[in-house]
Amino acid sequence: MKLLPRRRVLYGSYTTKISLDTIDDFFADCPDPSTVSAAAKAFRNRWHENVPKLRALIRKVSPTDDEFLAIIGLAFWSFEGLQTSDYLEELGVRYSAEITTSLSDHYRATIGVEKGAIRIGVLLCMQQLFKIAEMELKSDYEIYHIMGAFDEETLTYRLQVL
Repeated sequence: MKLLPRRRVLYGSYTTKISLDTIDDFFADCPDPSTVSAAAKAFRNRWHENVPKLRALIRKVSPTDDEFLAIIGLAFWSFEGLQTSDYLEELGVRYSAEITTSLSDHYRATIGVEKGAIRIGVLLCMQQLFKIAEMELKSDYEIYHIMGAFDEETLTYRLQVL
């Protein structure tokens, strides 16, 4: 996985791309314009706290494209903290197991069982760090809501509380 050195982008949701230069725009249509400065400052602080750390982790782990896709797949099928149906939970468990099994099979054939198990452990830890960053972002969205920067009609906020 190659990171482009000049790209400074964070995905605020599945549909929201944000850069340091566009954080103020992210709050441009907020219900209470007087909160834009404080909300943008808080967002920048979160950015500086998380983005460099996660990018350094990605560089250190250096996941292949397939590994990165596996991490995304595991994140997609993770429903921690969400209220979902039993059927969806079963699908999540099944697909997560399939992804992990595929990685295990690939590693067994390429780098061996022991190194493969270590690599899967590293990738799962990496995925959990992404999950923690996602949960922090959701918490921040709640704070923006309390501040008045988001309301119940703000799409990005509504996507986080689904």
